[in-house]
Amino acid sequence: MADYGTQDLRNIALLGHGSEGKTTLTEAMLFAAGTIDRQGKVEDGGTVTDFDPEEIKRGISISAAVAPVEWKKSKLNLVDVPGYFDFIGEIFGSLRVVQTAAIVVGSVSGLTVGAEKAWDYAGQNRVGRMFIVNQMDRENADFTKVLNELREKYGTSVVPLIVPIGAGPNFTGVVNVLENKAWEGSGKALKEVPVPDSMSAAIEEAMAEMTEAAAEADDELLEKYFDEGELTPEEVRRGFRAGMKSGKIAPVVCCSALTGVGIAALMDMMVAYTNSPKDTVTVGVDPKSGEEAKRVCNNDEPFSAFVFKSIADPFVGKLSLVRVMSGSLTPATALYNASSDKAEKSGGLYIQRGKKQTNVQVLNAGDIGALSKLQNTATGDTLCDPNQLIRYPAIEYPVPSFSKAVYATKQGEEDKVFTGLARLTEEDPSIKLEKNAETTESILSGQGELHLDVISAKLASKFGGQ
Repeated sequence: MADYGTQDLRNIALLGHGSEGKTTLTEAMLFAAGTIDRQGKVEDGGTVTDFDPEEIKRGISISAAVAPVEWKKSKLNLVDVPGYFDFIGEIFGSLRVVQTAAIVVGSVSGLTVGAEKAWDYAGQNRVGRMFIVNQMDRENADFTKVLNELREKYGTSVVPLIVPIGAGPNFTGVVNVLENKAWEGSGKALKEVPVPDSMSAAIEEAMAEMTEAAAEADDELLEKYFDEGELTPEEVRRGFRAGMKSGKIAPVVCCSALTGVGIAALMDMMVAYTNSPKDTVTVGVDPKSGEEAKRVCNNDEPFSAFVFKSIADPFVGKLSLVRVMSGSLTPATALYNASSDKAEKSGGLYIQRGKKQTNVQVLNAGDIGALSKLQNTATGDTLCDPNQLIRYPAIEYPVPSFSKAVYATKQGEEDKVFTGLARLTEEDPSIKLEKNAETTESILSGQGELHLDVISAKLASKFGGQ
């Protein structure tokens, strides 16, 4: 994989309700970019980001997974986040390392509770937002109905950017309102076509909405818009980018992850308009003085990185997924954990794509990768230059709402069970293992019964405990 500068990175979390097609969408983007040579299916257990045996068995995403996609000289670091509420803890680390939350909604189901929660969490983390109306190939798909639902809920900040040509079995292409360009087909059959005459009035109306939203995102443009009543196409695009960055604009795009229609236009849009991490400022504290400290996301700053997820593997060892918040990271970079107040040494530096690791020699500021075999590092910790200390706020997970007593079913396997559970707690900090002082029972708590069932199954498959 090429070495990408900070300005060419796009870190994007795919969020939304369960079964809206986030994993299939990730797979479609990987396939369209030529990263994989066939598009796997969730029901067949063949996707890049649903690789855990429990995900394959149940046909749902359980853990957030990273999938870098190279597209038009840029790198999209996609984070496929589970939509089921039992695994809601996965959203909190993911939103700490991205600049855009792409909220996936169904063309038939429309706005759901999961999408609403994703919107709220993205706002709390000050992350840019967009909506992807997926499954446009389905019977009864209705883009206009979904768009109106979104606008009714979130106001005029929601603007149509990529609109469909047809729907259901007749969904053949898309139109980019800002570019006034249309495409039909997918993959090698993709071709640019004239914007259909029958859509001209709708496109004109959408462009007017886009122009007004772009003007409101930039004071200088707003003044010109009031004086002259119009903006140039380049000014609209400038205002649109500013609105994406500030959160004042939430564009709506459409596609079908299953057929691939609209996927290339979606990735073009992500490269052109979603926020890069360049020059973003992250606030932490100096752990020695307790005073506020800041880092700007560029290579000239001292190195710092945030650990947003850990993967426990009994064979490979622990993998710590990080985003480089400032400076650059190489295998030779001196690592200091400002959260545990200990020096660290990594076993390797990788790009993670699903379960596959690829060795790399550098990660520039803003990029996402993985470090192996860190001994004193947990999810939510900060790694930094030992001579330029900073500690970022830890991840705050939801309070567990469902508990069960746990014990080894076979005598003599207590150590195996509780060592395994300790490792799984590192992987998923939204679960808690505590001893009840009154009953002396060990109590495992999580977000729901499904959550604890999955933990139990992982314990047996990964660590042999029952």
